[in-house]
Amino acid sequence: MQKVILAVVHDTSVRTELIQALRGQDYLVIAVPDAAMALDVALHTPIALVILDLALQYPDGSAFCDQLCASAKMVHIPLLMLVASMEESVLMRQRGLHVDDFLLKPFRRDELRERVHGLLRSGRHLQKVLLLVERSADSREATVSRLQEEGYIVLATPDAAMALDLARDNTVSLVILDLISLHLDGPELCRQLRASAVTAAIPY
Repeated sequence: MQKVILAVVHDTSVRTELIQALRGQDYLVIAVPDAAMALDVALHTPIALVILDLALQYPDGSAFCDQLCASAKMVHIPLLMLVASMEESVLMRQRGLHVDDFLLKPFRRDELRERVHGLLRSGRHLQKVLLLVERSADSREATVSRLQEEGYIVLATPDAAMALDLARDNTVSLVILDLISLHLDGPELCRQLRASAVTAAIPY
């Protein structure tokens, strides 16, 4: 199973170099040029690692770090920051930003791969994506909050049809569904999950 790496790099040449360095390494690299797009991707995709160029339209780079740390869904995602000097890394640490590792630009491809491998090997960064299907908004929000506190990525929806799409499009480890609130849609969703080769192995 490929691990998804989100690369947030404004400079086209740096972005291209990063993608080429990680190509063929069993990673799926999603490369975006700005922080707003990156945040949207991170909120809706099971990300294993974020690579962020601090030169990203400063102060957007450091602001994006703040947003990652403030989100219960994303706070556990490891962060590798690309910096132009060691002074920049010291400033980021002084600001109290949670950055797992720094890499000086221009970087060597083998050095980038080594840093990425190291961050993804760390057990504390392993995440699982859970799909919650629950009609009641209050119950849904309470369950999502509890699961996120345990470090899970939670995709939540009140709609069975949307749940099927989410299960097909994402690497889901477990589906949690409330059969009572879903009424007749619940058993049908279970049947469709089992009928699809993509989702048949997902426990629920």
